[in-house]
Amino acid sequence: RCVAPVLACVCHAWLNARAAVELELNSADDNPGLLAESEQVLANANFDATHLALALESLGLALARHAACSGERIMKLMSPAASGLPRFLTRHAGQTGFATLQKTVSALVSDIAHHAQPLSPLTMPVADRIEDYASQAMGVVAKTTRLLESLRYLVAIELLVAAQALDLQASPRPGRYATALHDKIRARVAPLDEDRASAGDISVLADAIMQPEWLTGQAVLLETS
Repeated sequence: RCVAPVLACVCHAWLNARAAVELELNSADDNPGLLAESEQVLANANFDATHLALALESLGLALARHAACSGERIMKLMSPAASGLPRFLTRHAGQTGFATLQKTVSALVSDIAHHAQPLSPLTMPVADRIEDYASQAMGVVAKTTRLLESLRYLVAIELLVAAQALDLQASPRPGRYATALHDKIRARVAPLDEDRASAGDISVLADAIMQPEWLTGQAVLLETS
């Protein structure tokens, strides 16, 4: 029941991060600033990207909350007590189904939470304490990039598991968006019947969700939020 509020917070954090990036790209970070009309040369700290670092830190924390929810949804879909579906989403007794993916999901959620930990407050003065502050923006960008890569694979796993769960329902009645998404998944990945390695299927979906046709609906949502 918290999906909508969590995703709304993720969208809000994403819009703030995009605005911060656009501001940075459209700013001059020279030091000093040259004002031609008044013939002034002013020292400034416009090179400081704290606004960008903090926006990306917030995005990372929001995505970590989203990842925690995603991981729990995956686990519940594999649990008969929660979903009413076969354990680990396999019809065949003695087969593992998606059981081993739970370890991958746990590792990804932990990795995302790790890279969501704030870095920007940490700094040490250099240049004999003249340069006494750093925004840590580049480090924050790097860890956010790593976080997004892990999240991409987590989303791919949730798509894989959710499609299998829908296939196993006795009389599925998905909405039109869920149906369209299921069709996209099944156009690329076959249902799991007999046990097989899932790495290839995950990679296919992880690559697919980065394609424009998968992002169109999300882009519209972000533009209208």
